[in-house]
Amino acid sequence: MSDRASSGSDRKRKHRDKKDKKKRRRKKEKSRSSKSNSTALTKILYPSLSGLLRDDGADTEVVRGLKNAFDVAEAAEDGVTNQILRNIIEILHAENEEKEGEESSGTEHS
Repeated sequence: MSDRASSGSDRKRKHRDKKDKKKRRRKKEKSRSSKSNSTALTKILYPSLSGLLRDDGADTEVVRGLKNAFDVAEAAEDGVTNQILRNIIEILHAENEEKEGEESSGTEHS
């Protein structure tokens, strides 16, 4: 085999190895992402919905509908529950900081 032919096959092999590595990394990241998203559902959302039923006497059908909606959304777009919860927390945090700033300056707004 000529040097040229062997260097061409070496390049192809390296390229293939690189693609395989990327695939494995993406699969691992997706798996890790799915676990964290599943955690957002099971550790935060589901207990919150159960609390609505238990503590606030919320309508069972409404809560079941919310749970199903989140399940469907998560199945359609992996990580959407985590994104929604993160956005809610950021909004609440910003509102709390704004409120604390107004209270400390003595200019409360309704």
